Amino acid sequence: MRQLILPPGYNGEKFFPITGSEFHHLRNVLRVSTGMCFNGIDRKGNRYNVTVSSVNENSCTLHIKKNSVKELEVPQITIFQCLPKGRKMDQIVRQVVEAGAKRVVPLISERTIPRLQHNTVKKKTDRWRRIAEEAVKQCGASYVPEVFEPVKLRKIHEFRLEDEIGLFFHQLPIDNKTLHKYLSDCPPRIGIVIGPEGGLTDEEIRYLKDLLFVPVYLGPNILRTETVAVVAVATIQLLYLEYDSWRLR
Repeated sequence: MRQLILPPGYNGEKFFPITGSEFHHLRNVLRVSTGMCFNGIDRKGNRYNVTVSSVNENSCTLHIKKNSVKELEVPQITIFQCLPKGRKMDQIVRQVVEAGAKRVVPLISERTIPRLQHNTVKKKTDRWRRIAEEAVKQCGASYVPEVFEPVKLRKIHEFRLEDEIGLFFHQLPIDNKTLHKYLSDCPPRIGIVIGPEGGLTDEEIRYLKDLLFVPVYLGPNILRTETVAVVAVATIQLLYLEYDSWRLR
């Protein structure tokens, strides 16, 4: 069952009309009819049971009831992704949102190949945001993730959250600590830096360490940047779901 994202104007009403492009999506893509039921979420992460109560030529009305199902406790993951070549960022955004990321911050690093023009930044960011929302509708996540405009890697400190542990994934074992060790206290927020195709420079690694980011080694196989992101998020989500079975005492 696909999930509906309630419009920004929704404020807890029991019945809510849908018009314009949102209605056209429901009518032409989802083929809604009276009595159809959906899972729904608002922009604050609240879940709802949604029933189509009526449909006419230019609008439909939704009957919305809040769902009190308790969410599993998982971390708030921010992906700091150095921009890859081509349209790989589209794939990364979709996959990390499906895997559980709640924030995506595209980064421009020294070895980033794409050089965005000022007049294309908003267009690309808007596309990534649409892709993120489509991923939420498909995967059933309980939130609409934030996708930011690209920033230089050295501005990453402006996007850190309180009580957030910082990780960066590296192709070499440059530290002997494990991911289990870093997550043994179950931090509520995790920031993950993923380098570009050419990897992070030594200077960038020193900068991240100064910000208390710690390195994580994923093994001997060299993964593509678009693979690392989804592997990182999915691995951390699984560790949290199985936390009681492995936590370090």
